[in-house]
Amino acid sequence: MKSLLERAKVFTDPRAEGFDAEFYYQYYKDLAALKGAELLNHYKSMGIDEGRFKNVKELMADREARYGSLPDDFDRESYKAINKDISKCFAYGWEFDVHYIEFGRSEGRRYKNNLKIKPQYNERGQRRCVYGYRGDGLGTRFLTIIYAKILADMIGFELKYIWQEIGSPFYSSLFQPDKIGDIFLDMQIFSEGGEDRGEFLTSGLLDPSLRILRLDGDLFADMNRESFLELVEGYDVVFYEQPFALLKFMSRETDIASEVKRIWRNIAWSARIEGFIDRTCSTRNIGNAIAIHIRRGDIIKMLVEADVEYLVDGGMVLIFQRFTAMRSVMDAIDKVRVNENILVCSDDSEVVEVLSRKFGVDSVYSSYETNDLTDDQRSAIDIMLLSRAKILISPYISYFSKCAAEVGECKHIPIQLDLPSAVHELIEIADKIPDGRALHVKALVYRTAAGLSSDDEQRAQFLERAEFLEASAASS
Repeated sequence: MKSLLERAKVFTDPRAEGFDAEFYYQYYKDLAALKGAELLNHYKSMGIDEGRFKNVKELMADREARYGSLPDDFDRESYKAINKDISKCFAYGWEFDVHYIEFGRSEGRRYKNNLKIKPQYNERGQRRCVYGYRGDGLGTRFLTIIYAKILADMIGFELKYIWQEIGSPFYSSLFQPDKIGDIFLDMQIFSEGGEDRGEFLTSGLLDPSLRILRLDGDLFADMNRESFLELVEGYDVVFYEQPFALLKFMSRETDIASEVKRIWRNIAWSARIEGFIDRTCSTRNIGNAIAIHIRRGDIIKMLVEADVEYLVDGGMVLIFQRFTAMRSVMDAIDKVRVNENILVCSDDSEVVEVLSRKFGVDSVYSSYETNDLTDDQRSAIDIMLLSRAKILISPYISYFSKCAAEVGECKHIPIQLDLPSAVHELIEIADKIPDGRALHVKALVYRTAAGLSSDDEQRAQFLERAEFLEASAASS
């Protein structure tokens, strides 16, 4: 037992100078029951002898002596943003510093948002490039441009994007290369960035002398950036064709969600699009609206006009994935709406009429109110308006809406597939098919719904209707 003199020395011990009670409480979980002066008393009477740290400075000095110093340019906030798997593991800022020293460095974790490296050139002095390409809808094109740009910046390549018309008979000559000025300001993609502003290519014919690496997610997805840079040393072009981060290091080494939004803000839009967006946002409170993206016109056209063989070979499944029944739309709005106005982005005027009858004419407005826009411009404007809304309600599968959600701040609500409602409305549309295809198409609607259903009783009912209609078609 300590004498009174010994105890007096403890409570005047100069080694307690600089004691940080808050740190002491945070770091030593076994002292959770202590508070205030009790923590200092514990350190003086027991902590010093036990070798406990009195403040962050002592802890860091110990860890740096063991594992190496914290880099002078260590950026704690970037470390948290880039390394999302640990961003919510710690409550106190100093814990991230300690984590990097103890584990992060040896694990190869990045601590600075330094995406760009110096420009890379081939042996002929030509800038190496990432070529982005998609031949389908505008949402996938925009996202592919953005993710290809992220990769290009991370490996020191220049971005070029091959812009070709859409490859589908149900989209009337959309995205023709000679109409690129309808959407973009010029042949450069971005409004800033010097030589890295990007460039559109309007010919799909590539120089046969180019050494091209086509990215395969299965082969390259797990490579780190250093290994990938070594791989592309022997190539002039990396071909990028996906509307997402194909290589894991793209999302591991940066706050990719923020980077997607930053790149989107830097796209150089045509004056026509910029003017329309400015006017619309100045007269409509888009930021407090519920935006509805409903695909109807192209889906109905596909159902009515497509060959039965096309519908059998996956076409009808695509229709179910992209078609949204009006009943499902109204139910989704009812679940989230308080008093917000409703912005409708749809080529089907009937959608606006139906929603206006239910929610009031003054509460519903359409992005199609003006008629002096091209189809390409309407598509781009719809994505921009959807991205600025408070809430975005969309078909269950839609890269158009996914793009709007990724580049904006809206809450995205994909409508789950409601088979009974979708079947009911698709059958009503198929009833209007004028030729002998109607029975075949309706039978395929039911048979496809049966294949998509996870409910045994519902599946049996759909199959029964399909078989009845198939028999009727065979006998007619």
